[in-house]
Amino acid sequence: MLRKIISINTDKCNGCGLCVTSCHEGALGIVHGKARLLRDNFCDGLGDCLAECPTGALSFIEREAPVYDAEAVAASQQSTWHAFPIQLKLVASNAPQFAECDLLVAADCTAFARDDFKREFTAGKAVVIGCPKLDGVDYAAKLAQIVRANKVHSVTVTRMEAPCCGGLVRMVQEGIAHSGREVPLAVVTITPEGARKATPSVALATQMKKALVVIDMQNDFISGALGSAAARAIVPRVVRKLKIHSEMGSRIIFTRDTHTPDYLNTQEGMSLPVVHCVKDTPGWRIADEIATAVCLDDCQIFDKGGFGSVELAQYLRDEVYEEIELLGLVSSICVVSNALLIKAYLPEAKLSVDASCTAGITEEDYQASLCVLKMCQIQLA
Repeated sequence: MLRKIISINTDKCNGCGLCVTSCHEGALGIVHGKARLLRDNFCDGLGDCLAECPTGALSFIEREAPVYDAEAVAASQQSTWHAFPIQLKLVASNAPQFAECDLLVAADCTAFARDDFKREFTAGKAVVIGCPKLDGVDYAAKLAQIVRANKVHSVTVTRMEAPCCGGLVRMVQEGIAHSGREVPLAVVTITPEGARKATPSVALATQMKKALVVIDMQNDFISGALGSAAARAIVPRVVRKLKIHSEMGSRIIFTRDTHTPDYLNTQEGMSLPVVHCVKDTPGWRIADEIATAVCLDDCQIFDKGGFGSVELAQYLRDEVYEEIELLGLVSSICVVSNALLIKAYLPEAKLSVDASCTAGITEEDYQASLCVLKMCQIQLA
């Protein structure tokens, strides 16, 4: 029949997902970072979603579409909240509630952050909960099994506006990617005050495995033995970048330059006779501003005795990361060394260095390092 139905301008859509959670009928989803009308017969034509769109991407049109099916909507919204267990560590991947379901993956705290959480988020969904910080489990493989084996229709993640919750988003993204299925993903961020916050579209744009590699943001390179004004200047930018990638669910990886007390007797020490980053000293530690911007327990950390880390490059290759961004210190030594190693191990990965979040020993060294990176086909962000 010819009737009024929602239309989405994908050029304007930023993938924030606010329309998805405001559609009480479950007609909308996020596919490849853009809102999509998933079920014509679930759209009632009333337009609750229109007011939530921050970019004006939603509008009404008249076209041929199935009649709104209130009974089908009601049937789909029978909550499976009563299913037990719902903790990701405990629930079986073939539990009956997962069969062809819309799946809600909720960070533990979110259910207590909003009084209307159950009504707003659980209707018509199979629910699992987890905490990436306290559970001590990477749920990516289990989520892949759930999505693949049960033909899951869609996945929604509710997370808190906290660094550790970025790990849960990452696990879900990796789980969907490993499932081999294209499944719509929406991410809803809840503030400590209980407000719902739009999630950056980049978090939803792709299921590509992403990693942010933070090179040697340690006290000795910022304010200690080898510190500099240029290094101190990038710290706020690195903090912002960490928070963005945490929201995106990227895997965040740190390296630590790590030396022994006999550093001056090593090849590096004889060429650079400045004792720095001796293990377990204050100068060796990741700077407080950096460490508190994320949940370090959810991050991979590689200690390296030289400029580059072969173990880091092998890890990124073995885990098949497809998009890798580097930043940190020092651009002309350890950043370049690790970038070239990663390029050698993953020649087809999308590899970049954020030039605004790195610094050299001198401005000349910094500019020279950027030239090396560009010549080796490593993108500068």
